Amino acid sequence: MDYGFKIIAKVKDNLSQEEKVKILEKINDLKNKLDIYQLDDITYIRLRKNNRDLGAACLFYIQLEKVKGDFSKLEYHDYINDEMEIAV
Repeated sequence: MDYGFKIIAKVKDNLSQEEKVKILEKINDLKNKLDIYQLDDITYIRLRKNNRDLGAACLFYIQLEKVKGDFSKLEYHDYINDEMEIAV
């Protein structure tokens, strides 16, 4: 798979079931709207489409960063510019 951006988003284990459902629904909604691909339980990427994956990947991360208190790990990896941002 060819991608330049990866987001690691691990939901906290100590959230209530209701809180987990809410954040997972948010993640799934964003995945569907932004065409984000889920590699495993915590890893998300945007497949390259004419080098236009930056906007969707950034927006996905920014939206999750707004609720970063729900995550035990939240990271954004930019492999094109060799940059990384860690929110949690």
